[in-house]
Amino acid sequence: MADSSALRQRIIDGSARAVDRSTDALLDQLQHDAPYRSGDTYRGITGTLGGDPLRPSATVTSATPQGAWVNDGTRPHVILPVVAKALRWTGPGGVVFAKRVNHPGTSGTHWFDNAVSFWPARLQEALSSGWDG
Repeated sequence: MADSSALRQRIIDGSARAVDRSTDALLDQLQHDAPYRSGDTYRGITGTLGGDPLRPSATVTSATPQGAWVNDGTRPHVILPVVAKALRWTGPGGVVFAKRVNHPGTSGTHWFDNAVSFWPARLQEALSSGWDG
């Protein structure tokens, strides 16, 4: 009976380690692939281990709205100034001012979805790599 208890505990511990390792690998991949302009999306990527000993789990998120916009893309939309009377940016010809901009929208890069799609393989690799520390 003691042998089966030890085996059960070894499987539980090994499964939790595999979820942890594969989640770390996923976080590394997401941070590598994250769009980097201000660094907010990169810094907003987090992973949390959860579940219970028999069902270990992990949740990985990108907490910034721009992370979702870059991943999923955006529809065409109007941009209006919120605080100032006009929008300002530097274009190829110099500084541009406008009271309204019709943004054409963007295509999604699917940077988050692509990285997450490899997680099952990373988990399987972590499970196969051994049960000890």
